[in-house]
Amino acid sequence: NQSGYYNVSSQSRGNLFQDNVSDGGLFQIYGFRIGPVVNSGDVWLRNVSVSNMADGFYIEATTNGSLLSNTCVDNRRSGFYLDSSSNLFLQGNYMSRSTNGYRLFDQANGNLLLDNVTEGAVTHGVHLTNSSSNRLIGNRAWGSGSNGILVETSPWGNEFLSNQVHSNAYMG
Repeated sequence: NQSGYYNVSSQSRGNLFQDNVSDGGLFQIYGFRIGPVVNSGDVWLRNVSVSNMADGFYIEATTNGSLLSNTCVDNRRSGFYLDSSSNLFLQGNYMSRSTNGYRLFDQANGNLLLDNVTEGAVTHGVHLTNSSSNRLIGNRAWGSGSNGILVETSPWGNEFLSNQVHSNAYMG
């Protein structure tokens, strides 16, 4: 299945998107946009490739979902952007050459990022802003133009375990 844009919005429950490609070009904003979906009933994205968008995966105001083994390349803003979303599970995802690799923003709380990779982010590999109680385990962030992992704006209770952060321009 090939398209420039997928949108999953309210009243969507129990959806699986697997083996899809989204290659947008200059004017596309999102490869996949999910939300707002309160208690999504486990939206799953698996083996999805997104490139040439503003944000590869934009997840807004969504709870209970998984992003597994997805790829984001050459997106203008973030590869994976979690905005006010909670209880999401991201595992085995790969991001290369976007402004931010993984962005958790504005109350993106209680998420688990496990064994994800960000390579060559323009600014930050992983960027948490005003987000708490997240667990980042076994992730790798290297070659970023600024920080491998940046945590800012009064977050609390985040756990960082066994992550590898190296060869970034500023920290890590």
